[in-house]
Amino acid sequence: MTDFNDLYSDFIMYHYKKNDHRGKPESYDLCEKGSNLSCGDEITLYLSLEDGRISRIRFDGHGCTMSQSSASVLSEVLEGKTMAEAENIVREFEGMLRDERFDDEILGEAAFFEGLKNYPLRIKCITLPWLTMRKILERE
Repeated sequence: MTDFNDLYSDFIMYHYKKNDHRGKPESYDLCEKGSNLSCGDEITLYLSLEDGRISRIRFDGHGCTMSQSSASVLSEVLEGKTMAEAENIVREFEGMLRDERFDDEILGEAAFFEGLKNYPLRIKCITLPWLTMRKILERE
C-alpha cells in the first residue's frame, strides 16, 4: 500500500496538472458524462476503439483536484486495454475502495487511491470517473 499521507500532494497534483488525456477529441467511438451533484464535479469520458482495444481515452470537465486526477489515472491505466480488461480493472478499483482484497498489479497507479477509503467525503470525487466508465462498460 502506498503511504497516502506522504505522497498525497505530489501524486494528486501531478495527475491534476497532467494534460496528456485532457480535452475533447475530434472523433471518438464512445462517450459518457458523469456528475457528482453534491459538489458539482462533472466529467465526460471519450473512448476510441481499435482492434478490440481502447486505443485512446480523453476526458473533459471540471471539478476538484481529486476527481480530475482520478480521471487522469483512469485514462492511463485503461488505455490500450480490451473492454474485458477494463471491466476487470474497474471491478478491482471498486472492490479496493470497499476494503476488499485487490490485485495492485492489475490496478497499477490506481492502487494509490486505496488510502482514500479512510476519507469517505472524498470517495465520491475519486469514483466519479470510474463510475462514468462503469456506465460505458454496462452499455457495451
